[in-house]
Order: sequence, then C-alpha cells, then structure tokens
Amino acid sequence: LDATGHLLWKELFGSGKVKLELGAGSGEWVAAQAEMDSESLWVAVELMRDRAHSILRRAIAKELQNLCIFSGDALEMLRRLIPGASISHVFVNFPEPPFVSGNEAAESSFHMMTNEMFLEMHRVLEKAGGITILSDNQRYMRSLAETAGGLMEQGLFGSVDVSGTSSETLHGVSLYQGWPNKHSGHLVKSSSYFDSHWAKGKRVDRFYMQLRKKRKKG
Repeated sequence: LDATGHLLWKELFGSGKVKLELGAGSGEWVAAQAEMDSESLWVAVELMRDRAHSILRRAIAKELQNLCIFSGDALEMLRRLIPGASISHVFVNFPEPPFVSGNEAAESSFHMMTNEMFLEMHRVLEKAGGITILSDNQRYMRSLAETAGGLMEQGLFGSVDVSGTSSETLHGVSLYQGWPNKHSGHLVKSSSYFDSHWAKGKRVDRFYMQLRKKRKKG
C-alpha cells in the first residue's frame, strides 16, 4: 500500500494495463476477457461474497494469473484501494437500476451508478481512460446518459463515437443499441448469468455507452 492506503499496482502486478469490471457477478464475462487478454491485469469487484467465490473458482479452473478479485461495495473499493490514474478502462455490465419493477419510488439497495460513482471512476482512470456501460434497460441507460452528460458539461468526460451502430444522443452522450465490440473494450462476447436469464425472458435488446476521461476544466 502507498502512503494513502491505495494499492501499488505496478509493484504487485507489473506494468501492464489494468482493466476493471464493477459488479462482476459470477465472473463469466471478466474471466473470458482475462483469458483473451493475458497482457493486461483484470480486476473484478463484486459485492456478494458467494459470487466473488464463483469468480475465484472460475479463475482457478482457467488457470488465470491476470485476474484479481475484490469483494465489497464498489464505491468503497475504489475509494479505499484503487490509486488515482491507474485504470485504463472501467466496465459495467447490466448494473442494477435505482427503480424496482418499474416503480421509481422503490429504490434498489444495489444501485451503484450514482453521480459519486462517476466521479470516482474519473479519479481512478488514467488520462483518456475509458468507461463502457452495457444494459438491457433503455430507460435506465437514458437516465445514466443524463448523469454522464452533466459531468461532460464540467469537462470531466467525453462521449465516444462508435461508427456503424444505431444510436441516439441524449445530453451529449451517444447511446448505442446492440453489443459492444473490441473497440469498446469487449474483446470477446461472453454472456453473464443475468444476461442469459433476461434473454430467456425475451429481454434481448442491449444498449451501451462509451465515455472517455478528459481533464477537468480549470
């Protein structure tokens, strides 16, 4: 740990790029990426300990030497352990919306994509580092676009244009329909438990946004 209590990535894991998935579930997606991208260190953050154990078992089964697992609240893990400007890309796949079962008054305790989370992601990202957020919930993604757009107005982020995919622009943020590809950091398509579960329920549309860190104005 450094003087502030944050991990010293390079001393622990070498000089490769560090890529982070927040809310990694049982680890299907992050393990597939780590297996494909052995040059980078992949970090999985998952709140539920049983799911974190599933990621560990998956990493052992695949003999992955480049996958690190943290179990705990994502915002607290970033604040307490991750040094500033140390992450090349943050991935968030199927985050929990704040509203439950269509009732916006019923707030989910698992909602993590708050304004504070975006600010913390900005802190840990290296210069021009990226964020890719994927969801099956268009209404929620539009809400996140509003949050991200407010931070873009402050000069913290820019929206990344992805050619060849349909999109709408909300609050300056390009929202795409479909699956992210390698240009958005998804090196291999891999479905999570939640993705497969929702697909069986005919929720097959996918929406994503990609942001890039910019220097803060002033």
